[in-house]
Amino acid sequence: MIETANYRILIADDHPIVRRGLRTVFERIAGVEICAEADTGFETIRRVRLDHPDLVVLDLKLAKDDGIAILRELRAEFPEINVLIVSVYMHENLVKQAIDLGARGYVLKADSQDALVRAVAHIRSGLTFFSAKLNVNIENASTKRSVGTACPASLTVREVEVLRLLSQGNENKRVAAVLGISKRTVDVHRSHLMEKLKASSFSDLIKYALRNKIID
Repeated sequence: MIETANYRILIADDHPIVRRGLRTVFERIAGVEICAEADTGFETIRRVRLDHPDLVVLDLKLAKDDGIAILRELRAEFPEINVLIVSVYMHENLVKQAIDLGARGYVLKADSQDALVRAVAHIRSGLTFFSAKLNVNIENASTKRSVGTACPASLTVREVEVLRLLSQGNENKRVAAVLGISKRTVDVHRSHLMEKLKASSFSDLIKYALRNKIID
């Protein structure tokens, strides 16, 4: 049960029944407050400016608005605000775009209420949460360990996977082959990991991976 008070959530969905259902679930979590609702992209941005929520729960289809475009705008203007995607869509491309744009979680509307509660708890604790049902859509099987589980707050799902494979002794070329990305992309991720984790050597990355249970 979440105990810290005043965690403010904005619900952005263009269906009143869905908003009501989400509100009912979230209001049962101790210390959570629904500070606003929105049914369009414009209203979402406006309410964020006015209400300063800690978390935006965002559908990927708001009336005629593109949820990915809204997410991009939110992350650009309010990088400190967390975003949880709650959507019927589980297309691989959409999920990857949401992750790349910094969504802290992605839950399907077909998921249980418990998944929603856990997603809020994880994000509120500085972690990420992705529906276990997304494991067939996120790039390949090597990503599955990160789906439906928590990741260190400063890292994206992709960075966790790169860190895991590197820490297991794989060379950059092998990591690239496993993840289906270029070696150059792996090099970039490795550089970002060193910078984000303030690591002075590769052994520091391994220690971090062990400490955070990314590897056994």
